[in-house]
Amino acid sequence: MLANGMAYAGPEAVGLATVDPGVGTARRAIAVSTAAGARLVGPDNGLLSLAWRSLGGVTAAVEVDPGRVGSARVSAVFHGRDVFAPAAALLASGTPLERIGAPLDPALLAALELEDAETQPGRVKGQVIDVDRFGNIRLNVRPADLDRARLLVGGMVEVATTAMSIRARRVVAYSDVRPGEFGMLVDAWDWVSVIRYEASAAAAMAEAHRAHAVPGHEEGAALAAPSVPVRVRVRPGSRPSRSPGRRSPARGS
Repeated sequence: MLANGMAYAGPEAVGLATVDPGVGTARRAIAVSTAAGARLVGPDNGLLSLAWRSLGGVTAAVEVDPGRVGSARVSAVFHGRDVFAPAAALLASGTPLERIGAPLDPALLAALELEDAETQPGRVKGQVIDVDRFGNIRLNVRPADLDRARLLVGGMVEVATTAMSIRARRVVAYSDVRPGEFGMLVDAWDWVSVIRYEASAAAAMAEAHRAHAVPGHEEGAALAAPSVPVRVRVRPGSRPSRSPGRRSPARGS
């Protein structure tokens, strides 16, 4: 989400993010400038790395000094308030990056590595990278991966994890499938997502898995968690239609 949003924020923007289980430990508080001009503030745990890559990479980095950003008292459990927010406010008001902390080598910053999907004719192998609040399951698969695999709009595919599988149709819009049916589409951020119109795809897949699980081994809750491997392939006998067949959304959508 941060990487997607910052791409539209402009060169004067300052982004603050905190998902910080290491708060109060030796993990560093950092601020970075990027090739696109935007600055980012947050913990040095990889959280900011996808965003700075979307902005052309890091051009300078500092370890935020609480004393330099006006924090006389720093809680061991609330660096968002006591360190990150004051640092971001100073940067937004024009304070140069180098004045809020000691310089860091950008090559030493923690970074996340997002694996590319594996593609072959009729099949794509990837991972779950996100589940949104509607239960849509975002994969590390791009439209070009589907094109290389010849998974065409209108065709039926099998979407499978190591635990279970469902049938879905590749569509363009959410309403191209009936309420409750599964579909696979390219979302607003150009990722491939598994959806269930007017329902949660993640919850439905988890429930389907629980229904077939061996007692004592119900793992459905983790079925659509990030990093779960997913395989998408053409269903035998599937024939894509010329268009996905638009349907009007059901009342209440």
